[in-house]
Amino acid sequence: MSLNLFNLSARSQAAQQHFREMSVQEIDKKMYGVGARVKVGAVFALIILSGGLLMVPIGMRLYHDRKICFDSQNKAYKLHQFVKDVTQLEMIRYTIIWY
Repeated sequence: MSLNLFNLSARSQAAQQHFREMSVQEIDKKMYGVGARVKVGAVFALIILSGGLLMVPIGMRLYHDRKICFDSQNKAYKLHQFVKDVTQLEMIRYTIIWY
């Protein structure tokens, strides 16, 4: 256990020494590089999420338009069937009356 702690301590000291030897420009470059990647990832995720969220109202609108179109076609078909049925019934009725 103490060997592992010593190893961690040695790693920590090596990392500290490494950062002491680095110039300020190198440190800034590393920090901004990571920050830029995080920012790009965050913006990409935001675009994906906002695009998905924007598709919900668009999809609802398309569904509503198609539903209205289907309902009007369905009503027209039902009216056509009703007229056809009534016409047939009237023809049968007149046929029965005349005979």
